[in-house]
Amino acid sequence: MGRVLEFGPEPVTGDRRLRRCLPSDTPRLGISRLGREDAADFYHTCDDPLIRATIPFISVDFDLRQSIELLSKINEDTDCFYGVRTGDGQIIGVIGAHLSTDRDVEIGYWFVPACHGQGYALEAVGSVIDSLRAGVPQRRIVAQCRPQNESSWKLLNKLGFDDQGSANAREGRHFRVLKKLPQPARKLE
Repeated sequence: MGRVLEFGPEPVTGDRRLRRCLPSDTPRLGISRLGREDAADFYHTCDDPLIRATIPFISVDFDLRQSIELLSKINEDTDCFYGVRTGDGQIIGVIGAHLSTDRDVEIGYWFVPACHGQGYALEAVGSVIDSLRAGVPQRRIVAQCRPQNESSWKLLNKLGFDDQGSANAREGRHFRVLKKLPQPARKLE
């Protein structure tokens, strides 16, 4: 842990470069891209009825085979899943990033219930946001959240997201937009 913000190779086309956004580890957590080899750990983070009911692309009967398929189909220029790991290497959460429109990158996240309320999401999602702001600075960072999901709503508030209401959001959710903040300081080696 303690890695500095890094950038991968230059993008092939325009600003479709999520592959360049590599978040820094935090003092307590390692954050790295997930690939097919992480399918079992990814599946484990989804093994909760509440998570399965909340995430639109995870079905209620989501299984290991579907986890492998999902992670195998990722276009690294437009989509990414980051695994959040504790010091022992266990994945406790997932943060997704998706170039959803020509101007937006949408984030979403979930953490295993045993790790709720410990500040892990604030640390990890904040690191991913910093990497997105540095790697795709011309894009807005957006999220969609149910107002009833108090923990997630509070987290987005702490991170600087404004509520834009339910227009253009998935059913039952509100569209949240990260306020324009100064660009993060980047450490270069």
